[in-house]
Amino acid sequence: MKKILLITSLFFITIGFAQKTTIGLQTFKAINADNWKEAEMITEKIKEVFVNSKRFTALDRTMYTKTSIFAEKEIQKNIDFINGYVVKQGRSKGAKHIIGGKILISSYSTIKSGEKKCDLSFSINVSDVETGELMISKVICPNRTSRTIGSLGLTGSSTEDEAFINALLLLEKKINDFIEEYVSFYTDIVDLEEVNNKKGGTVVKTVLVNAGIDDGMHKNDKFSICEVTYVETSKGKKKREREIAVFKVSKVQGEVSEGKITKGGEELAQKFNDKETVLVCKSVKNNLINI
Repeated sequence: MKKILLITSLFFITIGFAQKTTIGLQTFKAINADNWKEAEMITEKIKEVFVNSKRFTALDRTMYTKTSIFAEKEIQKNIDFINGYVVKQGRSKGAKHIIGGKILISSYSTIKSGEKKCDLSFSINVSDVETGELMISKVICPNRTSRTIGSLGLTGSSTEDEAFINALLLLEKKINDFIEEYVSFYTDIVDLEEVNNKKGGTVVKTVLVNAGIDDGMHKNDKFSICEVTYVETSKGKKKREREIAVFKVSKVQGEVSEGKITKGGEELAQKFNDKETVLVCKSVKNNLINI
C-alpha cells in the first residue's frame, strides 16, 4: 500500500489546490450579420451556466488581447480567427473540452396580445481539444414539455430583445442537461480505503476526491474512474478511457468528497497501486450509470 500512504501524506497539501475543469468556449456563430447580438447573448448564457456550476473555468475570447479587441458588430466577421485562437489557447492551458455552436433559428413575431415572441434554436458542440474533431452535437430547442414564461415568473415581452432573453431562459435547463451529460468534470483521487476480500486480494470500498462544496459537488453525484491508454488509428494516436470503477458521492465537505464504490472495487485496487497505470476520475450523468 505504499502508493496509498504517499498520497495520504500529501493529502493536506493537495486539497488546497483543487482545480476546476478547464474548457475552451468558442463564440457561437450567427445565422447572418443581423444576428450578431443574439450570438453574443447565447455565448454569454453558455458561459454563465458553466461558471454557475462551480465546476468549470471557461476560456473565451474576452480573456485575450488578440480576440477581445474586436467591436461586437465585428466579431462575426472574424469568427474563424477568434474561435481558432480560443482552441489554441485551450490546448496550451490544458482544456479538457472545446465548446461551440451556432444559431439555427432566431425569428420574431407579434402574438394576439401584442407581445413579442422569439422562436429560437441553436446547436451546442463538444470537440476534441487536440484534433478539433467533433465529438457530439445537439440541437437545443423548445418542445411540448418545455417550460413556459409564466412558469418561470417572467412577464411578457414588449421588445425583441426581451423576447430573446425570455426564449433563452426557457432553454436554460436543456443547456444544463447537455453539460451534465456530455461535458465531464474531472477531479483527483487523494485517498482510498481498501479491505481484504475472500479471495485473499483487496477491494476498494471508499474513495476520497479533491472536490467539495466549492466545486459544485453534491451528495449522490456519480463518477467514473477510467484507465487512460493510447491506441494507434488511421488518424494517428487516440486517447482511450476505459471505465474500471464507479462510485456515488456519499459525503460532501468544504474541499473534499467521499464516495462509495458501487462497481469495480477489485480492479481499482489493482490499477491504483500500479505505477504504470494512469487513472482519471470524471463525472457522469446520474441516469447513465446503473447503481
